[in-house]
Amino acid sequence: MKKVRLEVEERLVYIREIDVMIPDDMDETGLEMALQNSESSADSLDDFIWGLRKDGITCDGWDDSMDSPLDVEVECDGYDFIDDSEED
Repeated sequence: MKKVRLEVEERLVYIREIDVMIPDDMDETGLEMALQNSESSADSLDDFIWGLRKDGITCDGWDDSMDSPLDVEVECDGYDFIDDSEED
């Protein structure tokens, strides 16, 4: 049998509801700006929540379980045949 190495990308989607506290003087425009700023600099949910703190938005916690994603997509982006003589 021939050996082939696959390059596979897996994308998982999680939908979370997070309760936050915003400053009393923050209006909807301020909230939208804070959300946009935090979103643009975040690589993870933790980063996103941390970024909101700059605008005085706080959160007591959230479900960060990685179990049961809402959606999963898998795509094979490429492959290479492996020559057994190269593995030595």
